[in-house]
Amino acid sequence: MTFTSGINKDKPPVPGGSVVSAIAGSFSYFARALALELAPTRVNVVSPGWVDTPVWDIVGEAKSSFFADMAARLPSGKIPTAADVAAAYVYLMESEFTTGETIRIDGGHHLI
Repeated sequence: MTFTSGINKDKPPVPGGSVVSAIAGSFSYFARALALELAPTRVNVVSPGWVDTPVWDIVGEAKSSFFADMAARLPSGKIPTAADVAAAYVYLMESEFTTGETIRIDGGHHLI
C-alpha cells in the first residue's frame, strides 16, 4: 500500500490549515503502524511538495510566473512534474525491503 501525504504536514499552507496539516502528518504514523499490523504487506507514504499538474491551470496565464517564483524558493530550483514524482511511487512498489517509510519528494520544500 502506498499513501499520498504532502508538504502540508511540514508547512501549514495558510492560517487555519491545522486540520489539513494534522491529517497529512498522521499518514506517516499510520503507515508505520499498518506496516507492523499487515506485515508482510508493505505500507509506505509519498509526500510530494508542489507538483506541476493540470490542477494548477486554474491560475491561467499566471501559472508560469507562479511556478517560476515557487521554484526560485526551492533548493532544487524547479517544480517537478507528475512523472518526476511517480518515480517515488515506483520505487516503493518495487522495493521489497521498504516498509513503514515516508519519502519526501518536494525539492527541499520542507527545508525552507
